[in-house]
Amino acid sequence: MDKWSLRRMLRGKAVPEKDSIAICSALSSIEKVAGAGILFLYHPLPDEVDIRPLYGIGPRIALPSMEGNSMLFRLYTGGLVRGAYGVMEATGAGVEPDEDSVMVIPALAFRSDGVRLGRGLGCYDRYMQGRRVFTIGVVSSSRILDFDAEDHDLRVDMLVTEKMSAGLPDGSPDFPSCS
Repeated sequence: MDKWSLRRMLRGKAVPEKDSIAICSALSSIEKVAGAGILFLYHPLPDEVDIRPLYGIGPRIALPSMEGNSMLFRLYTGGLVRGAYGVMEATGAGVEPDEDSVMVIPALAFRSDGVRLGRGLGCYDRYMQGRRVFTIGVVSSSRILDFDAEDHDLRVDMLVTEKMSAGLPDGSPDFPSCS
C-alpha cells in the first residue's frame, strides 16, 4: 500500500492503552533509555503510543517544538503549551542531542526494518539529517506494515512494540536492532 493511503487508514485510530503501557514498561527496562543523559520524547497524539509515563524516568526530558517548518527540542520542565498542528510542546530551553542521548520517535507505522511512516510533513526526517543519536521507534505490533520507502525516510536503530518485554525481541527477524 502506498504511504498516503496508509496514513489515511491509520490517522485518528487510537493506540490501545494496554499497548502503550506495555511499550512504556519495555522502554523503561532498556539500560540505554534509563541511563540517557537527555531522553528525547514527544507528547502523544491519540493515534500514537502514549509515552507520558516516561516523563519522570530521567533527570532531563526534551520534547519537540515547531518553529515555522523546523522542528527543535526543548527541555521539559513541567510546562506545556499548544503549538503548531495542535501538538503540546515544552516551554524550556532548546537542547541538542549528544552521544549520551536517546530519542524515542512516534509513527503511524514502521516497517520491520525500522523505516518510519510519519504524518507526511518530514519533520523528523529533516531534524535527523546530520545528527547522530540513538533512536527507538515505538508502535503497536499491528502497525508493523510493509510500504515503499523513500531515500529520505528515517530509519530508527530499534523498534519497541507491546510484544517486546525487557528489551528482548518479539520474534520478528529485524527486532530489535534495525541498523
